[in-house]
Amino acid sequence: MRIAIFTQPLGRNYGGILQNYALQQTLKDMGHYVKTVMLDPDDYKSYNIQPSPIVMLMRIMKRVVCKAIGKETYPLLYEYTGIVKRSRILTLYTKPFVNNNIHVYIARRHELTVEKDEFDCLLVGSDQVWRPLYNCDQLYRMFFDFAEGWKVKRIAFSASFGVDEWEYTEEETRECARLAKQFDAISVREDSGINLCRNYLGVDAIHTLDPTLLLDKDDYISLIKDKLENNKGRLVCYVLDRAPIKTSIIETIAKDREIGTFTICADDWVKDKTMTVSIPSIETWLNMFNTGDFVFTDSFHGTVFSIIFNKPFVVFGNEDRGMARFKSLLSIFGLEDRLISSIEDYHKIKDKPIDWERVNRIREEKREQSLSFLTKALS
Repeated sequence: MRIAIFTQPLGRNYGGILQNYALQQTLKDMGHYVKTVMLDPDDYKSYNIQPSPIVMLMRIMKRVVCKAIGKETYPLLYEYTGIVKRSRILTLYTKPFVNNNIHVYIARRHELTVEKDEFDCLLVGSDQVWRPLYNCDQLYRMFFDFAEGWKVKRIAFSASFGVDEWEYTEEETRECARLAKQFDAISVREDSGINLCRNYLGVDAIHTLDPTLLLDKDDYISLIKDKLENNKGRLVCYVLDRAPIKTSIIETIAKDREIGTFTICADDWVKDKTMTVSIPSIETWLNMFNTGDFVFTDSFHGTVFSIIFNKPFVVFGNEDRGMARFKSLLSIFGLEDRLISSIEDYHKIKDKPIDWERVNRIREEKREQSLSFLTKALS
């Protein structure tokens, strides 16, 4: 079957890229032809913003200086879309992985659509694809509004709202409910999403795993290059949003366990001289979880990969990015106590080991259920 995956942009979000890779790889292993739909980052024709001559002159001067000292800088016309800024980071750190491992279908003119009759199945999933906050003018596309009347399968796999409260406007609710009823099968990533689908979209859904959990640890290790740094004896810190309380907890964990820290992919920490900071490639990012001794994170996928690699961890709840994701994930494995919000919370569980044998057994059971859903939905 020819399948088109619709997901969040494959930019600097390491977890977002890897969930797409995992879903695509799983579908390929099932014998399907798969492509992921992406907006063309080089198509800026619909933008009419023009910087003033003075601004352009200042930018040219800045670029000359940056080039002389070997420093990266933005393109001259970066107003033409915020995608340019994302594309810069994508090119430096994540684009090589995307180019080598993900088959893409480029959608032009900033319309997240595909040509009619080019695919047999449209599949949306998974990383907060149904959250209005993260989809802006593409929300209806995530419900395949462009494909009305097409003879094509419509599937949602582990579609995530990110939160357990309804964030749609009345108009969005009416339209998305109408479109959702045209789906052949729907599964959601958070257990709370089952009620949201039923109560607001008027459709039934089941709970399935985030796609990254469909692959095994060895599948990810195969992506890691041999010459990457060994971070044994390090506290891996994958932090998306900086806050003093998180810094305090990191320092407490490092002192308590007598290990050094290595902070990864925290954009606003790059100039922080108090810690070793890196914005890594995806392979390096994976290797942190593979070789590190302990993980502190406020990221959903940071939590996921701690589980996949069986690394002891704590996760600081990230309210702004959606708490339902963390609670649902941790409840599956009975790890709710790993969700902390203070140093006191850490001290309560610091000496409590994680029963990885139990966690892995549950994960395998849930994985089989998730794959069964996909197999049935695609039959």
